[in-house]
Amino acid sequence: MASGDFPPGLRLPSTRALAAKMGVSRNTVITAYEMLAADELIVAVKGSGARVRGTANYPQLPDPRLILSQAQYPIEAVHFGDTEGNHLYLHR
Repeated sequence: MASGDFPPGLRLPSTRALAAKMGVSRNTVITAYEMLAADELIVAVKGSGARVRGTANYPQLPDPRLILSQAQYPIEAVHFGDTEGNHLYLHR
């Protein structure tokens, strides 16, 4: 894959088909696909097959801490009660 013989997006054979073609156990092919996925050389989706991962730059996701700091979620709750003793919460 590093040599470029497999273009990005190429769909790889199913584990059953490759195992039958190579004359090996299906578990061997599954393990090989899992290792390739762990090395980020392929993208494997259960039930949809495996594809060669492209070399294109994937967009960087923003830091979730930044997203949460800009969200409208309360940072802390202030506890106080009304005149009847019911708990009320003020989020700021």
